[in-house]
Amino acid sequence: MIEPDDQESVKKWLASHSINFSLVCAARAAMRVLPLCGPYIRQDPSKHLNGFFLILLQSLSVTWAMSIWPSARRELLEVVNDASEMWIVDDPTADSVVFCGIYAACAAGATYDGLPSEAADSAANALHCELLANFSASLDDRLANLAVNADFVIVERGYTPQQLAFQPLWMGSVPDEIETAWSYLKGLLINQKSDWHVWTDWYEDRMRGSNDPRSMPLIEELEVQRTLEIHRHWESGAEHVNALIGEIEAKYRAQVPEQKPASAQFIWGDDGKLHVLPPVPPKARDGAQEARRRAAWVAHEEHLSAFEKVLKAGNFQALDPVLVSYRKALGDRFEDLNVVSLGIHGARVESLARRTDDILMGVAASELESFAGSHGMFIRQFDEWHDYEADSERTPAQEEVTALVQAAKEIAAETGILASASSEVLEEVVQSVEVMTIGDGQNDKVPPTMEALKNARRSVGNALSELFRPILERVREGSLDGLEEGCKRFVSSAIYRGLGVGLPVLAAHHFGWISYVMKAIEPALKAAGLL
Repeated sequence: MIEPDDQESVKKWLASHSINFSLVCAARAAMRVLPLCGPYIRQDPSKHLNGFFLILLQSLSVTWAMSIWPSARRELLEVVNDASEMWIVDDPTADSVVFCGIYAACAAGATYDGLPSEAADSAANALHCELLANFSASLDDRLANLAVNADFVIVERGYTPQQLAFQPLWMGSVPDEIETAWSYLKGLLINQKSDWHVWTDWYEDRMRGSNDPRSMPLIEELEVQRTLEIHRHWESGAEHVNALIGEIEAKYRAQVPEQKPASAQFIWGDDGKLHVLPPVPPKARDGAQEARRRAAWVAHEEHLSAFEKVLKAGNFQALDPVLVSYRKALGDRFEDLNVVSLGIHGARVESLARRTDDILMGVAASELESFAGSHGMFIRQFDEWHDYEADSERTPAQEEVTALVQAAKEIAAETGILASASSEVLEEVVQSVEVMTIGDGQNDKVPPTMEALKNARRSVGNALSELFRPILERVREGSLDGLEEGCKRFVSSAIYRGLGVGLPVLAAHHFGWISYVMKAIEPALKAAGLL
C-alpha cells in the first residue's frame, strides 16, 4: 500500500503509468474532498458560495471533463490556466480542499502540454492535499489512504484512464463521515434556492460513478459548456451561473431518445392510438443467403410444431406462456419473423433447457434440449440478433425491474391510448421478466434471462419515447394544434402523473430524459388546458 503522504513514492508510481492517470487520480482526489467545505461555507454562505465555491467547482468540473474527453482539452485550456492560479482561504480544511483543486488543474495543464513528470508531481500534491483536508476535518487518516490505493489497484488491473474516471469516487460504499459531510453541504446548498441542484445532482453522479443506473448519461458538449459557463460568468454570482447551467441541461437532456431494437417498438396510428411497429424483414447479403434463411425458418417452424405436440401430449403447462410468445415472434410466415423478439424468448427456452431435470423427464426433456439447440443455430444466422447482443447495457437492478413492470402494466392498461396489440406485447414483456414457477420445490424457480430484462427496459423506453415524441415536437414548433388524441389522453392519465418518480430516479441513465422533457412541455400543456 502506498501512503499518500509519501509524495515521492506516489509521484514515482504515477510517473510509471500513462500521463492521463495522473490527471484522473488528481481529479478524483479533488472531488472526494468537496463535501468537507460545508462548515466554511456556513460561516458566510452568500460570500463563499458566490466566490470560493464557484471557483472550486470550476476547477473540479474542468479537470474532470479533461480527464474524460481528451478532445475537449484545447477548448478548456484557458479555464484550466485560470483554475490553477493560487488563491487562499482563511480555513485550514477549505484551504486544503482549494489546493487539492489547484493541483488537479495543474495536472490537467501538464497533461495537455505532454509533461508527464510535471503531471505526476501535481497529482502527487493533489493526493497529499486530500490527506491534509481529511486530517483538518478530523477524519480517519485511513479514508484517504484507502481511496487513493483503491484507484491505484484499479489501474494495476488494466483499467484505462477513462474507465477509472467512470468509477465511483469511493469503491464500495461512501464512508459514513463523508456521507454525513455531503448531506450537510447538500442541505446548505439546496436551502440557498439558487438552482444548486445542477451541482448537487452532478456531484452525486460522480460519487456513484457514471455507470450507475441512477446517474445521468454523459454528454460531452453539456459538460464542456457547464465548465465554460462558470468561467465566463462566475463574477455574476451563483444564481446567474446556475440558471445558465440549468438552461444548458434542459437543452441537451430534454430530448426524446430514438427507439431501440426490442420485441416492442411503437408508432402512432390514424386512430390516435399507439400501435406495434411491424418487424423489419431480416437483411440478407444476397438472394442465396435469404433462400437459406427461408429454408431454415421452415425447418425451425416444423421443429417447433413437433415440440408443441410433445408438450401437449404430456400436459406440461409451465412452458405454455414461453412457447406462445416464441411462436408469435417466429410468425406465420418468414416475412413476419421478429428476430429480436425471437432471440429474447428463445433465451428463456435455453434457460429452461438447462433445468430439464426439474421440469421435464424422458422424451420431453430431450425434445426441449433439442429445440433449444435448434433455436441457437437458427437465431445466430441473423445480424440483427448479433447487433442486439453486442449493444451491451448494464442488467437492470431489481428496483428498476419493479418500476419497469409497473410502468408496462400501467401503459398496457390504457386502452384509450394503446391499440390492443400494443397492450398485448407489453403484457408479454411483463410475463417475460417474471420468475417462472416450474414445480413445488424451493428450487423450482427460473429467473428471467438477462436478454428479457434488457428487452423490458427497451420496450418500455420505446413506448415512452413514442408517447412523448409528438408532444415535444409540437411544443418546439410553437403550437399543440393537431396533437394526437392519444397524446392528450396520455398527459391526463395516471401514467403521466406517476412519471415524476420511479424510472427517472431509479434508472436515470436510461430514463432521466423524462424529467427534463416533462419540464419542457408542461408550460405549454397547462396553457392549452391539457394539464
